[in-house]
Amino acid sequence: MDTVHTREDVLVGGHSLLGLATTRGTPAVLIHPAGHPERTGGSDAYVTLVITRVLAVAGDTRGALHVRVDGDMTEVTPDWAGSTVLGRPDAGSRAPASIETIGAAPLPGEVPQEIQAGDLLVVPCAGTIALATVRHHPATTPNERNSMETWTRCAK
Repeated sequence: MDTVHTREDVLVGGHSLLGLATTRGTPAVLIHPAGHPERTGGSDAYVTLVITRVLAVAGDTRGALHVRVDGDMTEVTPDWAGSTVLGRPDAGSRAPASIETIGAAPLPGEVPQEIQAGDLLVVPCAGTIALATVRHHPATTPNERNSMETWTRCAK
């Protein structure tokens, strides 16, 4: 994946993740080939980067963080350990976290230790994910949500 980290942004395949979140709102998605074809044997493997806004952060007495984000991550496989905060270079320090996403029980994970409310968190997820999969659908019931699955999957 052609990724360039700048002081304020991350460019993936020439696409600004900050620009994507600014113009389209959050959560937002960017689908890109995973790795380099010579390393993956020319496979059609893709990764989806989900850009989500951090709504709240709290710590507990054991040093774990409780993080709430605006994306619905129930139907995806997030790589929380690979997440990064836009606008601040990741110093490498990570913290265990309980990540609460829209409409789901908290998920265990690991996030950048310096994460704050208002941050844009970029979370790599395996495969191709349609935006509708991570956007909150307040007017739908769980049964309606399951029936939407067939048209929310990206067929790239």
